[in-house]
Amino acid sequence: VYMYEHEGLNVAQEKLRHLQDNSWLDFNTAWVGVRMFLFNPDLAIFVHVTVHIYFATSGALLPHITAQSFAPDPYQEMSVITFDAIWLVLLLWLLFGLFLKFHHAARTASCRAFLLDAWIWVDCGTVIGGMTIIILWLVFLD
Repeated sequence: VYMYEHEGLNVAQEKLRHLQDNSWLDFNTAWVGVRMFLFNPDLAIFVHVTVHIYFATSGALLPHITAQSFAPDPYQEMSVITFDAIWLVLLLWLLFGLFLKFHHAARTASCRAFLLDAWIWVDCGTVIGGMTIIILWLVFLD
């Protein structure tokens, strides 16, 4: 159930009454969570906060807060591009080395030994995972 601040207190209370009338909120309720999405303009970060309130059978209220912050612009500081470029160069180096090993195995007719090498599969998994990260980064960059 979403309760938006701009809808006002009366709408929120009406939603709560509806939940109580339909037995969603009663004496057996064990957990209530409040989620907030905040922006701190001084630090230029977003914060996703969840306040968990657990209702113990003893009557105690046990609070727990989780917060996750992230920058709206991942390239606020240009030094981050350097680390991304280094990561990309290392991934391409691994891909190039994998192709060289494959070419050598195909040329010397040792494809079976190539395919049975566990480190080849680790390298393949790393390259596929890295390429997946790049594709997802480009898709969700906007």
